[in-house]
Amino acid sequence: MKQFRVYQAPSGGGLYAVKQGWSWPGFFFVGLWALVKKLWLIGLGLLFCGFWLGSMTADADLESELGSHDFLFLGLEALVHVLCGLYGNRWREEKLIRQGYQYQRTLFADNPLDAVVQCIDTMEESPREAVHDPPARG
Repeated sequence: MKQFRVYQAPSGGGLYAVKQGWSWPGFFFVGLWALVKKLWLIGLGLLFCGFWLGSMTADADLESELGSHDFLFLGLEALVHVLCGLYGNRWREEKLIRQGYQYQRTLFADNPLDAVVQCIDTMEESPREAVHDPPARG
């Protein structure tokens, strides 16, 4: 089971669950993943970085020789993937908070849909305790 934080739309509308921790889709698909998640500025920045770093390392293939600067660019490209895996879900969560979504609960579930259903069930059981402040990030 994975840990999810569930947020509710500003007008009391729909619920949205964000997985906590590492983002495998963010790690593997970087800029495209960010654009799918509507993180426009981050997605465009990551795509630009990916194309730029890719073009810098592609020069090494034309010369048939890898220089030390080529390893630097390959390392930077790997770093971008790792950073997106580490911070991808946090970026999604911060975007929801900026849009006015309210934190509801942190739950363990198999997937985001199960987390939302579980949150709805717990809100119906104890409506007075439905809204909590999210735990502080360290």
